[in-house]
Amino acid sequence: MKKIVALMLLVAALLSCSVSVLADGEAGMPFTDVKESHWFYDEVSYAYTNGIFKGMTETTFEPNTAMTRAMFVRTLANIEGVDLEAYNGVTDFRDVAQTHWYAPAVQWAVEQGITSGVSATRFNPNTYMTREQLVTMLCNYSKLKGLLLGDDADALAGFEDADKVSSWAEESMRCAVRAGLVTGVTETTLAPKGESTRAQVARILMLYIEMFKIDESGVVTVGSDRQLFLDDYLINADMSDAVINIETPEKKEAVFSFDKQYEKGDTVYHNITRMPDGTYRMYYKATDDIRRICYIESRDGLTWTRPQLYTNMYDGTSSNIVTSDDNRPDNLFVFYDNNPACPDHQRIKGIYGQWGDGLFLEYSLLGDGNNFPFWPNEVKMMGNPASTGGCYFDTLNTVHWDQNRGQYVAFVRGFHTDDGNYNLTDPNFVAENPDLMRRDIRVAYSNDCVNWTTPVPLQYNTTDDYQLYTNAALQYYRAPKTYVGMPTRFFESNGNYYTQVFFMSSRDTLNWTRTEEPYLTPANSKSYRYQRSGYPCIGYIETSPYEMSFYMKDKASDRGLSTLYRYSLRIDGFMSAMGTSLTTKAMNYEGDELLVNFNGEIKISVRDTLGNIFTSQWISGNEIDKAIALEGMPANGTAVISFEMKEGTKLYSFKFN
Repeated sequence: MKKIVALMLLVAALLSCSVSVLADGEAGMPFTDVKESHWFYDEVSYAYTNGIFKGMTETTFEPNTAMTRAMFVRTLANIEGVDLEAYNGVTDFRDVAQTHWYAPAVQWAVEQGITSGVSATRFNPNTYMTREQLVTMLCNYSKLKGLLLGDDADALAGFEDADKVSSWAEESMRCAVRAGLVTGVTETTLAPKGESTRAQVARILMLYIEMFKIDESGVVTVGSDRQLFLDDYLINADMSDAVINIETPEKKEAVFSFDKQYEKGDTVYHNITRMPDGTYRMYYKATDDIRRICYIESRDGLTWTRPQLYTNMYDGTSSNIVTSDDNRPDNLFVFYDNNPACPDHQRIKGIYGQWGDGLFLEYSLLGDGNNFPFWPNEVKMMGNPASTGGCYFDTLNTVHWDQNRGQYVAFVRGFHTDDGNYNLTDPNFVAENPDLMRRDIRVAYSNDCVNWTTPVPLQYNTTDDYQLYTNAALQYYRAPKTYVGMPTRFFESNGNYYTQVFFMSSRDTLNWTRTEEPYLTPANSKSYRYQRSGYPCIGYIETSPYEMSFYMKDKASDRGLSTLYRYSLRIDGFMSAMGTSLTTKAMNYEGDELLVNFNGEIKISVRDTLGNIFTSQWISGNEIDKAIALEGMPANGTAVISFEMKEGTKLYSFKFN
């Protein structure tokens, strides 16, 4: 069941009704007079599905029938989830008999101060509801819930018939117009005494509820965490026309050539870790006739060099090899462990997997020369396929310390069949039936990096069951609660081989939004025509105030020279939101200013739950962290953000600060 926005029991009550409706097995609306082509289709569907009010008959909704006063108080009671059996229907109104179907709702509404009669003895239950009566009841209901819709003395200034609004309804009408719940029947007429049809009421109530309602988990809590527009999670689709736009990484210059004899076979599984002294190390596997783990290093992400490790010689000279010929791992992922509980001498960790055997942890001892050797400080983290539910680890598995979760998170290799069997515990069966196999990515958790939960397959927003090779999954460095990944798909079609890189993101490490189309397709297909090509290096480096870089190697031929190329993206710029308007769902925030990453022209409004609106001027620019102070905005609370954007503007991220 969905939860409520702060101070607002409205939504929970509404959705408690919706549960009972859906439990009856209603797959759609039964109304013959509501078609998808009608302007009110979505509104009526919303009202019906969420149990706000029913049809006039079992098969008709009568959208153009005027809403009566009795109907509306019963509708508000439905929204509130009132136990009407607790009310006996006794009122002072002579025209509301205790036996009438609406009598308990009238009694409740009057006792709560939501409405009163048209006189001391008459309620006029069957009189059609005027627009000003409707908004007055709705605003009274808002006050009951502590949701004071903001007033604006000039809200009615553009309407020629503003003077026709009754004095007792003026404040409510101003609040409703200011909040966008009510618009004119034309551009210049408000028709305050006009009738409110059932379809119109459905729309007003949908807007009212959606103004504060968010998603199934309750209020979105963003705090002061940066929010990237990688999906539509934060977007209120009913109040936005913005769409998520995929940005394309730009291939830049070659930054390194892997030209040593021991690299002539291949280089693969590149991954970056930032060392305590601020340098970046890119670890990778090099092969000729022996597997070796090596690294290159950089201070700026633009220039990469080999370290001279005299503890690991090659043909009598220093090298950048960190393994001996006795240790030949198929892969090694290295990360610097920021877990506060981690002993300092175990902070540099290496993770490698062995087909059908397990996943292993290596500790590199700090202070042991420049080599930082990993072996023989080894611990087994995960076991064989029978003990891990079908994991094989024959790729670059990634592990991170997640400060927000207080746990280690691992993304590892599993296999499943094309008919959906994920528990493949027999390595012989997997090896002997390659045409049935699909490589997949799974996630596991640990408190100590040694004892792990059983890995479970990632869940995607798309049903395409692609064979995914390396996962390239990690926390995004500017928004640690957001995970991003660039898994590689390799496939054969009509005798040709193809490599495609997809982009995926997650807020919880298990459920991922993945692009349906490739995020990156290497231009030179010959460089990526075999399985261990087209793997993006894991890790991002800021290479300018506006740019972050990642890396991928090209290969001149299947057995030729490997060259590392740099790819660039705007900071936070995996994707962008584009359109003329974007309104977020309600969110709990912390901070009295906004940092916005955008390119173009925007105007920002923040509306809190009391109806106060804090608005900026139109702002033009191309900024990564544009600080926007909104005068009077509380330093924390629950609010909705609205972005107005001129054509062509791109919005990448925002952060309360």
